[in-house]
Amino acid sequence: MLRRLFFSTVTCALLFHSFGASALDDITTDTEVKAWETEGPKAEAGLPPDIPPPDFARHKHPQPDLLLKHKKEHRYITPMPIIGVDPDTGVNLGAMVNFYDNGSKESPFFRYAPYRQQIAVAAYVTTKKVYDFVAYLDQPYIFDTPWRVRGEAEFLHNPVMNYFGIANDGLNLTFPGTGQVFGSLDAYQDALNQIVAGQTYAKYDLYKLSRFNFQGSAEYDLLGGLVRPLFGFRVAYNWIGDYTGDTVNGALELPTHLRDDCNSGRAKGCNGGFDNYVKLGVSFDTRNFEPDPSSGILAQAVMELSPKFLGSSLNYGRLATTISGYGTLLKFKTQQIVLAGRFLYEWQFGDVPFYSMDTYAFTERDRQGLGGLRTLRGYKQDRFIGPVSLLSNMELRWSFIEFEIFKQRIKLEAVPFFDAGRTFENNGGITLNDWKLDGGLGLRLAWNLSTIIVFDYGFTPEGNAFYMDLGHVF
Repeated sequence: MLRRLFFSTVTCALLFHSFGASALDDITTDTEVKAWETEGPKAEAGLPPDIPPPDFARHKHPQPDLLLKHKKEHRYITPMPIIGVDPDTGVNLGAMVNFYDNGSKESPFFRYAPYRQQIAVAAYVTTKKVYDFVAYLDQPYIFDTPWRVRGEAEFLHNPVMNYFGIANDGLNLTFPGTGQVFGSLDAYQDALNQIVAGQTYAKYDLYKLSRFNFQGSAEYDLLGGLVRPLFGFRVAYNWIGDYTGDTVNGALELPTHLRDDCNSGRAKGCNGGFDNYVKLGVSFDTRNFEPDPSSGILAQAVMELSPKFLGSSLNYGRLATTISGYGTLLKFKTQQIVLAGRFLYEWQFGDVPFYSMDTYAFTERDRQGLGGLRTLRGYKQDRFIGPVSLLSNMELRWSFIEFEIFKQRIKLEAVPFFDAGRTFENNGGITLNDWKLDGGLGLRLAWNLSTIIVFDYGFTPEGNAFYMDLGHVF
């Protein structure tokens, strides 16, 4: 859920600078930028000393000189408003404060680490009565060692969580009392909203979730930073609420999809409870610039185990493997076309609680899907869940213009994209039939290279959706 804290508009990014957060005040011309790219770190006065990194980070790429020229030393604070739109939660409003420490220019990590420490505190509410409070810590190369530690504490309340059924049961839009399979989500919701004899299915595919979550991880650089094993943990408690029997639009809500599946035993974890795990992972990373790569690969394998002896309410686990690749197809002056692709496989086993079945394990932070901005764009968040998932994403990132505004460097990217994915009952049931497809067009606004603001519009057979967020989808 932390990604939702970073919903922002271009205006928010510029406000970020007005609060003194930007370290890039004096960027001038394309000629100057080209000189930095071609002449190396000593071509421009004001750059930090060209100190090589420690041996354990020898394969790391330095940050671009465009970022380093006025990178702040030591500690500073960056407040930022949260303004955004999400098709599932509505309009998002809140605030975030980042506390950074970049360390000294004389440190060998100054060129190679995004910062030495980040502490973020944030809160937001939405028009659909979702609220979220988060505190986050990220500390690369802690105590000048190969270790990177992360920690996060969060309380989330979301009364509009989606549950469309598990695996094959959730592939089609249908509900009790009708034999019809709906092709359009709008037509399906219109049918659910009907009131018959004082009864309705208006919230058939929704439930209420409140969650407290505390998690942490430690990652270690090997082979000069190319390989990073990881160990992590999470302690979480979930409160589940069901709409069955509530009064909705003056009518009695009939049994929801979740209630039906809980009564039949199809869904597990219906009373909520603890959802703790230990996390083991490893990544292989050759990307040239993590926020906006134009070459390299990122491959990950992650296992999360949630046994009862750790206090979890149910015994289960998941194994996820992911590979993302990036390659430059064309580069001409300030224009560039990058092909980016990702493939994900995940297997969940044991008594997986329904509220955790939407989780996709990554080393840096888990994601939710299938459906929503980070997986299948245009489908509802968590539209498809199941024990086995496959996902493929493809993007063509065309950087077509660069300019300055308020002394800030802006780059615009047009991003046509295509996604495909599906959930399955088990590994033996994997098939090429009934895969869910979407396509669309996005706009990326790269603010001073490393802050990527996302505007994506996805088209699906069930309907369309618009997203605003921060950071590339992958």
